[in-house]
Amino acid sequence: MKGINVYYRKDGRWEGRISRGKRKDGKRKFQYIFARTKEEVIDRMTSIRRSEQPTDKCCKTVSVIYGEWFRSVQHMVKESTAANYAMKADKHILPAFGEKAVSDIVQDDIYAFIAKKQKDGLSVRYVADIIILMKSIFKYAVRTYHIFNPLDGVSLPKKKSPEIQLLVEEEQGKLQRYVAECRESNVRQKHQKQSSSLPIRRVNLPGEEYQFRIV
Repeated sequence: MKGINVYYRKDGRWEGRISRGKRKDGKRKFQYIFARTKEEVIDRMTSIRRSEQPTDKCCKTVSVIYGEWFRSVQHMVKESTAANYAMKADKHILPAFGEKAVSDIVQDDIYAFIAKKQKDGLSVRYVADIIILMKSIFKYAVRTYHIFNPLDGVSLPKKKSPEIQLLVEEEQGKLQRYVAECRESNVRQKHQKQSSSLPIRRVNLPGEEYQFRIV
């Protein structure tokens, strides 16, 4: 969101800064907000900004706004991209928000939508793409009808890191034995290679001929 910055602090908290113009000496002024999570900071900052910004109320539904936005961008993107927008809107966005007035949508609605789509089995990447599309639609509504944007500050879903699985005692033993066998095999191969590279000396004795390697 414009004028808002969020940082992770060394003490484990998140810090939000809302720009408040400049002091008499020319230095910038900030309002500081602290919380345990990034989302909490953004929510509080968004609430502050929403209470401060004069906005208009638009009674048009999300479906109508989407239609206007789509017609405004359709000629600027590839046909396949436009088809992708339409598919995501028809299948996901409009069934959930289409009949609601665009000014009645709040951030809780967005996060509930994200949670439902993830519960339905959609991938994190696909859900994030849907939210990015919604942000474009609502930015159009903000520019055209001067509404508050409920998607400002909404965090995109992120893929969770895979949980590290600890080996049980039996598996640890197998791994240790395997490593030991590999080391032993490498040592044998090294000795064989060194042995094969030693020079051969031929010695002739009466009636016999011997070959041996010099070590």
